[in-house]
Amino acid sequence: RARDRACPLSKPRPSLGRTCNMAGRDKRKADADASKSAAKAGKKANTAAGAKGAAASKSKAHHDSLSATERAYLAWMKSAGVRLTGVSIGVFPGTGRGCLAVTDLKQGDVVVEVPESAILTAETCCAKDALRQFFDGELDSAPRLDREALVLAVMCEIARGNESNLAPYLNQLPNLRATHSPLAWRADELYELKGTTCLHRTFDQEDESAELPSMTHEHWRLVAKPFFEKYPQYKVSDDELFLKKTYLHATALVAGFSFTLGEEDDDEDEEAFEGCVPVNDENDGDEHPDHSHDHEQPHQSTQAMVPFWDMLNHVEPNRACVRLEYDEHAQVLKMVMVRDVKNGEQVFNTYGALGDDELLRRYGFVSPHNPHGGNAEVSLREVVA
Repeated sequence: RARDRACPLSKPRPSLGRTCNMAGRDKRKADADASKSAAKAGKKANTAAGAKGAAASKSKAHHDSLSATERAYLAWMKSAGVRLTGVSIGVFPGTGRGCLAVTDLKQGDVVVEVPESAILTAETCCAKDALRQFFDGELDSAPRLDREALVLAVMCEIARGNESNLAPYLNQLPNLRATHSPLAWRADELYELKGTTCLHRTFDQEDESAELPSMTHEHWRLVAKPFFEKYPQYKVSDDELFLKKTYLHATALVAGFSFTLGEEDDDEDEEAFEGCVPVNDENDGDEHPDHSHDHEQPHQSTQAMVPFWDMLNHVEPNRACVRLEYDEHAQVLKMVMVRDVKNGEQVFNTYGALGDDELLRRYGFVSPHNPHGGNAEVSLREVVA
């Protein structure tokens, strides 16, 4: 009885078997949870690895789609210290080859960096000493002669063929006909431009300040031909007709693919890319800095061929995707995004607010619905003749 009365007051204890069952159930639940967590982590890792693998596969497919010449050009740029970040060579309907965004690009991203050592100027080419002697110090005071000197520099590098340090860069540039410059047109094609300012400025107008191509025949006779007569070791050929054709080719390349670095730009209608924008820390934190007039203002300008900068096609100034600037401390030319561009889209520069006559003369194309003047300009003298 004493035990019977004590029983209701004692705390019931679970049996050993029940305790074991509960412990087993808890362990199985923990194991299941751990398994789910591991599966989830594995799925996440597989997803990340899959995305990375897909991106790598897409990158390889894009690389394989390029020509051997273009792949050699990309390899050369890498070896020359040119950095492409999020961009590559692409082909687009309507414009042909251009700059392709291979990832989403954001405003402020630096997508191209070109060291000074990779650009071509009259002062860096294989014939720099001969050019310096030939022009006898006049390059600093005459921008037109600086452009002509670059034409000769391009010719001298072309003459070296694959021995040129710049061969992979020069090889991927278009041949004369493919520039679509009027310099490459046949006589019957040029006849279609008769009476236009485009034709007049290309061959006849005497204006030393005009952008290339201008006064083409006169500068062949007074500049290019005398240079190669004095320095025949830089000739691409002893055949004068072939040499002149190379001159026309080099002129079309300098006209359509070179940049004027360090030029003060006081005219809003001038090319927006002429004159590098200096690095300016005062704009840090400014959400919408105004870059329309902050071009560098050095004592002189330099005409240069800049790898990959010339890959970008033209749009109206207010639709440009990039600005070009020079980091003097690092001695690097940079291309900086001024608007967002999505993966797979084309990245554009602007050649300025130019009418079709100037776009055709200098770059070999016209722009549909050009707000700065479509069709061709015809002089009043031609109208009343």
